[in-house]
Amino acid sequence: MNKIDHERLTDIHAEMISLIKEASSLVQSNGGIEWERAKGYWIAQIMMALSNDHPYLGQNMFTMQDTIQSLDPGDEEEYDEEE
Repeated sequence: MNKIDHERLTDIHAEMISLIKEASSLVQSNGGIEWERAKGYWIAQIMMALSNDHPYLGQNMFTMQDTIQSLDPGDEEEYDEEE
């Protein structure tokens, strides 16, 4: 992956985290059972899929953050130098 694409993917990841936090806040402000359902299901699932930096128990084996780190063009350059 080239550096520009990697930076864009990183930006998308950050934007997704920001948007899910915003959506969470909007649902929470209305409270009630819908907030409880949302935070226990779709909010948790999305946050856990994005990275292992979340307040929920457990972790995903492979997150979007892991993909970003794996595709870091700096890692490819280091790998090429080792060969």
